[in-house]
Amino acid sequence: MGDALLTYADKLAALEQEFREIHKHLIKKKKSFNENQKKVYNFVIGISQIIQFNINNKQYFIKRGDKHKGFEHILLRHYGEGTEGRLTATNILNIATTIKMGSSYASEKNDYTSISNEFNGQRFIIVLSKDRNGHWIVSYYSVDK
Repeated sequence: MGDALLTYADKLAALEQEFREIHKHLIKKKKSFNENQKKVYNFVIGISQIIQFNINNKQYFIKRGDKHKGFEHILLRHYGEGTEGRLTATNILNIATTIKMGSSYASEKNDYTSISNEFNGQRFIIVLSKDRNGHWIVSYYSVDK
């Protein structure tokens, strides 16, 4: 079965396993996750219910959401082999870096703002929706250059 057909629970379990492997590898090198990576890790392993980043004096949030927006959408649509806009565990772990290093632009079609960042020959896009609390992450995916 291709990764594109797995359920949210299956993909979350696979991502959690990949994160634990990355964490073990870092510990062996006497390193650890940075603050924002810890927030993503804690969300995936179930310690926190929401991810909150404070980047460049702005608040960014990710919650589980559903198949149309949020973390569930990101995993179902973009995480794993054979998915459109494929993301790896490392890409997901570094979502805050994409926000911090990316360039922001407004969408002409709707009320969303996007952030785009290029890294290692790949472009990453984060789609945001804004409310009074800050920016909510709707989607995150890659585009080959």
